[in-house]
Amino acid sequence: SPRICKLRFFSSDSIAADANTDCAGTTVNFTATPTKEGTTPSYHWQVNSINVGIDNAASSYIPVNNDVVTVILTSSETCATGNPATSPSVTMTVNGLPSGSTVVTDVACKGNSTGAIDLTVLGGAAPYTFLWSNAATTEDLTSLQAGTYNVTITDANTCTGTASGTVNEPAVALSGSITLQINVSTYGGNDGSVTVAGSDGTAPYQYSLDGGPYQLSGTFNSLTANSYTVTIQD
Repeated sequence: SPRICKLRFFSSDSIAADANTDCAGTTVNFTATPTKEGTTPSYHWQVNSINVGIDNAASSYIPVNNDVVTVILTSSETCATGNPATSPSVTMTVNGLPSGSTVVTDVACKGNSTGAIDLTVLGGAAPYTFLWSNAATTEDLTSLQAGTYNVTITDANTCTGTASGTVNEPAVALSGSITLQINVSTYGGNDGSVTVAGSDGTAPYQYSLDGGPYQLSGTFNSLTANSYTVTIQD
């Protein structure tokens, strides 16, 4: 919500002002409060000595750092300090917003939770706090499933910024099929073979027969009559 900054000034020789500090992009409401404004007061707002706003006791705008705000009151009142009366100036302190960039590690195998997001905070003032859309409060995330994760970053000045990262996974789970099987030709022989082809997941593939070493080829020769298990690794 907009913040309020009051400029107090008087149609006499006593003036005072309240300063204001805020976050970039925040609308600030300024209110002039004269002691004697007369019957037909006219307010002339200035930012850095340039006329802004409308003839009203209140003015709103989004300041930038070191903006100097004043208001000049023209009144029917007679005062020792003269007419028009100028308020003291308010110099705005505007803090920059934090932001973030992310480096994403995608899920290696469909349906697993091996994704990660590495967040780097830019700008703002340390220390920072974090609130992710999955309720995590750490800077970085690990053990993620596929999905989009948003984070709100709050800095030491309570200014906030956002960042996000999308973790992807293979579209289809790794699978395989037997493309060729040659049975043993004679009893007790060892001239059987099997060829297996991987599919989906993430190519290239490697193959292991009964837990043995992986090889690039999906063909295994010199097999005796038996049952075998081929493990495919993408």
